[in-house]
Amino acid sequence: MMLAQMKSSREHLANYKKRQEDSLEQTQDPDRRKWIETQIESLKNQLEEMENQEPEAQAKEAECANQLRVEQAQLGQLQDQLDRLDRKLEYALRQPAESPQVSAQR
Repeated sequence: MMLAQMKSSREHLANYKKRQEDSLEQTQDPDRRKWIETQIESLKNQLEEMENQEPEAQAKEAECANQLRVEQAQLGQLQDQLDRLDRKLEYALRQPAESPQVSAQR
């Protein structure tokens, strides 16, 4: 989930950067141009940082997905054990109870 959010944020920033670059081309005011250039440079740095973090996030997501599969397999095994115990208990409860006299005679 974190990886998808990172990609979405990166896409949003890239689109904003593109809009700022378009705005820069249309702006004649030197002060406004300087401000936009500063914004673009900041956005470039943020995008670069996000791109650098993405491989780590991909590795972490893969690790979590693998751990989830392991845990799900363990849960399946425990569920199978519980089902077997339930069947044994159900079978034992269906067996006629021995009378105390029969048990004593043995």
